[in-house]
Amino acid sequence: MKKLVLFCVMLGCGAILVFSGASPCLAHGFHGDSGTTVKDVTAANDETAIRDLLEHVRKPHADGSISVDQGVASTLEFYKDYKDGGHWKSGSLYVIVTDMEGYAFFHANYPVIGKNGGNLSGVKDDNGKSVVQELLTKAEDTELNMTVCVDYVYNGEPRVSCAYRYEDNVLGASTQRLLIFGFDHADEDDASIAYAPCPDFTPSVTAGQVMDDETLQKFVKEGLRYVFSSLAPHIKFDFSKLPNYRHCMREEPWKSGAIYMFVMTSTTTVIFNGNDPLLEDTNLKVVDEDGINVGGEIIKTASGTGVGGFVDYKWDHPLIDGDEVREDGKSPGTTPKRSYVEGFEIPIPGQSVVFIIGSGIYPGDYEDDGGGCAVAGSADASRSAAANLLLIVSALFLATSLRRRASGKRT
Repeated sequence: MKKLVLFCVMLGCGAILVFSGASPCLAHGFHGDSGTTVKDVTAANDETAIRDLLEHVRKPHADGSISVDQGVASTLEFYKDYKDGGHWKSGSLYVIVTDMEGYAFFHANYPVIGKNGGNLSGVKDDNGKSVVQELLTKAEDTELNMTVCVDYVYNGEPRVSCAYRYEDNVLGASTQRLLIFGFDHADEDDASIAYAPCPDFTPSVTAGQVMDDETLQKFVKEGLRYVFSSLAPHIKFDFSKLPNYRHCMREEPWKSGAIYMFVMTSTTTVIFNGNDPLLEDTNLKVVDEDGINVGGEIIKTASGTGVGGFVDYKWDHPLIDGDEVREDGKSPGTTPKRSYVEGFEIPIPGQSVVFIIGSGIYPGDYEDDGGGCAVAGSADASRSAAANLLLIVSALFLATSLRRRASGKRT
């Protein structure tokens, strides 16, 4: 089931960055000059061409004061531009953006690494060289916006990776990042890619325990408690570091089977999806088969801090084949879904930001036993039914045995 955790961003590009895989501020600040693309680099070890590309494309903006609509548009353009054939993505040549600890914000070749904040500082080349770590060290010893390069070998091929450190205004504070080009490595399953450790937290209701309105609402509120009582103190309330912890909410106890969370902006752009990171930065301006404007109803229901409620609509069930809809402007599925959504705020200096957190269930996955007790659906329901049948048979056998013994009969 696709659970939606919705963060409705009302103001500021920094706010979108909180859970977004790529920084809208970055997207707004970098544009390629016409005629200057990755295709101009004809060899992976051509340092001159790689430096020239960086010199032409780097344009970090200074003020960071862009509207939410500009931020969303820039983010979408950023992803579009960095696909194969764009300014900085062609085959094994692509852009990576990290913070100054090596945690990725954007990865043009393996988007999931960027969306989960993978740390690339420990990734080594054929000769055991930590390429990103060397780039970070060189960049820290060099002035801002100056290019540094490192030679390395990958799959037996001599290559060059270059990068530069730049400064951006994120969430009301100055933040430094590293723009890397020319570094190629194994896929997102590379064991040397590290992820930020998730703070210990045990919710009173986990994703696997959600089965009705009551548990769904409690689960969403536990998500809020996790953000404020565990994540925020863990990062010392530096919310610019939240992207490094997105992966924490893509696994237990926040995801189980069809239960997960998602995030969207007030302009219906999905910026976090606990089930499929690749759905992030897509648009939720969709209508289901009953004519319900899904994103609009969610935003209307969670219109402010502490305001929440349930929303019913039809959606694609990720564990069911055959309910999918592949049509622009339409909900991606036809299975009834019920979500609980609630608004809240994160204290960001100089900004008034309202978010919406929510999650949903597919009512058809759960059955009522007639006494108001919900039973987990699908395989869990089958196991429960089998266990109940066994108990009933055992009880009948015991009762019959006792009656026979009482009457002096034996079997």
